[in-house]
Amino acid sequence: MTQKNSEPGLDVLERGLSALARGAWEEAVDSLRAATEARPADASAWELLGTAHMWRQETDSAIEARQRAYALYRDRGDDLSSARIALELADAFFEARGEAAVANGWLQRARRLLEGAPPSGEQALLKVWDCYMILTGEGDPAAAETHAAEGVAIARESKDRNVGILALALQGLSRVGQGRIHEGLDLLDEAAAAAMGGEVTDPQWFYLTCCCMIDACDQVRDYERSLEWCHRLREFCDRWRIQAFRTVCRIKYTGALLWRGEWVRCQEELEQAVAELRRDRPSAVDGALVRLAELRRRQGRLDQAKELLEEARGHPMASQVRAALALDRGDPTRAAEIGIALLRRLPDTARTERVAALEILVRAHTALDDVEAATTTASELTSIADQVDTPALRAASLLARGLVAEAALQHEEAKDLLEDAVHLLEDVDARFEAARARVAIARSLAALGRDSAAHGETRRALDLLKEMGAEAEAESARRLLDRIESGTAGSEDTPSARANKPGRGPLTRRQREVLALVAEGLSDREIAARLYLSEHTVHRHMANIMSRLQVGSRSAAVARGIREGLI
Repeated sequence: MTQKNSEPGLDVLERGLSALARGAWEEAVDSLRAATEARPADASAWELLGTAHMWRQETDSAIEARQRAYALYRDRGDDLSSARIALELADAFFEARGEAAVANGWLQRARRLLEGAPPSGEQALLKVWDCYMILTGEGDPAAAETHAAEGVAIARESKDRNVGILALALQGLSRVGQGRIHEGLDLLDEAAAAAMGGEVTDPQWFYLTCCCMIDACDQVRDYERSLEWCHRLREFCDRWRIQAFRTVCRIKYTGALLWRGEWVRCQEELEQAVAELRRDRPSAVDGALVRLAELRRRQGRLDQAKELLEEARGHPMASQVRAALALDRGDPTRAAEIGIALLRRLPDTARTERVAALEILVRAHTALDDVEAATTTASELTSIADQVDTPALRAASLLARGLVAEAALQHEEAKDLLEDAVHLLEDVDARFEAARARVAIARSLAALGRDSAAHGETRRALDLLKEMGAEAEAESARRLLDRIESGTAGSEDTPSARANKPGRGPLTRRQREVLALVAEGLSDREIAARLYLSEHTVHRHMANIMSRLQVGSRSAAVARGIREGLI
């Protein structure tokens, strides 16, 4: 009778498999290393060893083991297993090392190996990767959804539930990105329920499915729901002792903390995440740095924010924070340039991704007194909010329209819109945004001569801003409070007061910029390129300039602009 497990190294291989299933990563590495020594030509042993090393964040060892597995699978002509290892190597190079070109090489190798093969989990995983790369690289959720849907279909046909559930979650995330919120969340709920119900047997797929849900919640600013999933994910990370996942979870968790004004906890989590990533995965640190830069910006620590952004320059969120920082530094022109460039890179289908840039642009255009451009921008934001229809995005729309009304000196309308925005912002616990909106309400109340009400709004905003540690915004509120108490706040926001301010006049700041470039001899097309505007917008500005200056030609507008000190 043959003794069980008599084949050399089979016992340690099975012990390694058992350790992996229990999340005993150190034991798994020891057993699987022994298995590869006993069975050096066993590709599956090397593959499992690579997995165990990845769970311990030993990236170099994981890549070495996987490359050995790949070579062994290729030697025996196993294209399917070779493709699977190629996809694992793509993941290691992209996520752990940040080497996108090398990762793409392995992706393309997997694609070639899978050409003409019957449906398989590996083919479904390739579609998942295609979806992910489009979402992160091109920001096109409509194109990404096509690949995710194909991944769902292939996984279903090949009966690979792990990859199929992740593909379903990515399909839901892609729909949320297009503004198809209810459709997207339905798919995400289904994927999450399947994952929690035990249909997902690999911890990596469970984790990634939860991450899709959290990212979708963050996109529509449903931070209450996001926090619930962050807590679930933290429990999962602690149970499986996966440090890499725990660190990523920290970063996701800070999105909700930042929104809710819990900045002390937010800072602690981000600083811990930065330290962990610098030690374990330096290529992934930018995501934590850019969030820390946004926190520093809100705290009014602008120089620190700038330094962090310089380090995280390549991260997709960096431009958004850089534009907001330019506004804080009193440079709305630069903020508008960055915001317009950011929108230009985002396709129209990326509805939820466009929201943050649109919000910044509304503030930049109103600071430039370009009410027309601000109105157009606020209209797109309102269109998205109407489609998405969540309290947070409805609040964003109301706030934008309120700021536009204030810039147009329609203070009664501005007050009403801003009050409705505050009501929704407080409902969703957005303390920082609510406080800033209250300051804007106070400005309109002061302009309407209602100093007592303006004083109360400013006082409430100031107390909240001080409590959060938003020093720059708190200082702005203090200055407004001083003007209200001295009785000078309302006089600063009337048509005559605006016209008499230094550098003001019958033209807005943006119109003066356009006229100055006309004076230099630039064409509308050249001006559009210089100011990051459309040629149609420049043409419209010139028509308004000539109307305001009551002249009939571009040369006459330039002459009057020079004569009256407008350029």
